[in-house]
Amino acid sequence: MSNLLFAHGRWEHLQLAELYVVRPDGSSLKRLTPHRDFCGSPKWTADSRRIVAYCMTAEQTLDNRRAVQEHPEDTRIVSVDVNTGTMSDLPVGRGVKFNPSVLSGDVVAYIRKDGDAPGIFYSNGTRGPAGEIRAASWSPDGQHLVFHKRVAFQRKPWVRTWSRDPQFELTLTSGGPSFSPAGDRFAFVGPATNAKGAGVAVATVGSDGSQIVYSDPTRNILGPLDYP
Repeated sequence: MSNLLFAHGRWEHLQLAELYVVRPDGSSLKRLTPHRDFCGSPKWTADSRRIVAYCMTAEQTLDNRRAVQEHPEDTRIVSVDVNTGTMSDLPVGRGVKFNPSVLSGDVVAYIRKDGDAPGIFYSNGTRGPAGEIRAASWSPDGQHLVFHKRVAFQRKPWVRTWSRDPQFELTLTSGGPSFSPAGDRFAFVGPATNAKGAGVAVATVGSDGSQIVYSDPTRNILGPLDYP
């Protein structure tokens, strides 16, 4: 892992991926995409001559890996000739695009996760289901689609869960709970509506509801503490 690139101006290593083809017996291993960039979701075309994938530069992974991007970077949908290694960009629109598939008539379907209306798009200009879709698969004729969609869910602040030891009670709470000196209430990191805005919420032990006592849409609160 020591040979991984560092992010520009950041401390963490970049997690990069390249596409390869190999025969079932492990022979003829061949790299298809540029070294030290990121490409993913490879799909074969119907004639088995090309691989379609989405690609971006190493630096772009910093912004695009987030569920909600603060600074989204356009990705490319590419087609790679397996025999010659020739890579070409497919004619699709802008945006953070991934999970491409080539349907009948050379229509390219893909998921886009940036902008005000994320969802499934097609290179012919039509739209598919909207929302935070994270995986999709089309039938061979392109007439049917199955997909995984991320749905917002607000967990209750106090949820009892299974414990291996019947004499030891376990409870799920939200981020960083801090109990009051009396032990009847606890403070925790409240929900954020976007990448920022998580504040401080207070709930009563054993209750289903909570009250946000402080929030700032420009920043996140990480560790609320109670003082005696």
